Amino acid sequence: MLAAVLQITGQIAGILNLEPLLDQIAQQTKALLGYREVALLLIEGDMLEYRACAGEHSRRLGTRLPRDEDSIPAQALRLGAPIHAANVAAFPLLGDTQTYGVIELERARADRWGAAELEALTALARQAAIAIQNAQQHMAAQQHLRDLALLDQIRASVGSQPSLPDLLRDVVDKITTLFGYSLVSLYTLRGEQLLLKHQVGYSTLPSRLNWNDSALGEAAHTGIPVLQRGPALVGTEHAAAVTSSLCVALRAGGVVYGIVCIESTEPRLLTTDDQRRLLALSDQRITGEGVVVIKAQTSRSQDANRAKAMQRLNELVNSVAVPPKPRRPTKPTYGSKQRRLEAKSQRSSTKAGRGKVSE
Repeated sequence: MLAAVLQITGQIAGILNLEPLLDQIAQQTKALLGYREVALLLIEGDMLEYRACAGEHSRRLGTRLPRDEDSIPAQALRLGAPIHAANVAAFPLLGDTQTYGVIELERARADRWGAAELEALTALARQAAIAIQNAQQHMAAQQHLRDLALLDQIRASVGSQPSLPDLLRDVVDKITTLFGYSLVSLYTLRGEQLLLKHQVGYSTLPSRLNWNDSALGEAAHTGIPVLQRGPALVGTEHAAAVTSSLCVALRAGGVVYGIVCIESTEPRLLTTDDQRRLLALSDQRITGEGVVVIKAQTSRSQDANRAKAMQRLNELVNSVAVPPKPRRPTKPTYGSKQRRLEAKSQRSSTKAGRGKVSE
């Protein structure tokens, strides 16, 4: 069985697109190990979703299981260890820093799961988790590059608008079109009121909001992005269907002048990745509230300083085009352990020699 696991590992090692990877794991595990059913379930919020199936499990594709129920996959996920019954077993997909889901296997007849079989399947689950981790990191890097290109398009388009109303309208339209959001609105701050300037996806929205109310008011008050489950705009026709919302403050000269609000419906959930897209960059030159601070004052000419600031902004964008290499935990080598013990022993002998001399 270990030989078959090694063969599967070799076949999935170079696949960096998640869906083909999951399908290959399921199909090859069924073909080479002879199980009747194989399924891969990935974590989606509070649920486990069937993402790839081989055998009759294919009818379950897209269905979800609550992570807190008593099903075998859910139990294996919570326990972080294999769970097996008469003819079904589930193994958690444990990565370096997180758990990605569960691989579920079903045999044609009830039989005892041997120790060697469980060990081989645990190794398979570990290799599958590593492959999923690599695929997700690759896809995140590709998405990051696409986001940066889209942000450049938004900046170029917005910078060409001659008036503030046109600029605000273009911000909403570009965010909607380029990032694929369906419910987007933009409010500007006037006194203690938030005034609607443009929206996409709603039939109607309140034209005025009090800045002491809702997530938009919180973002306006603090200047800090608000990412939450449920709607930000309560009372709209979409509120019951909204699964998550994100409100980000717009600033000019360090002062909040407006709020961009994004809401999502099933099956999409907004995440910190969406927040990062709107904040554009993650760098020490961004404040905790998401404001990019670039200073250029070496020249006596305002045009020259502006050009220098734009150059630094471009360098900043290019510097984050490639995501940092993930840190992986390492273990001390055998030699380093021996050297540490020898040094400890020598130090102990030296201290022992400092004792009182008896006559």
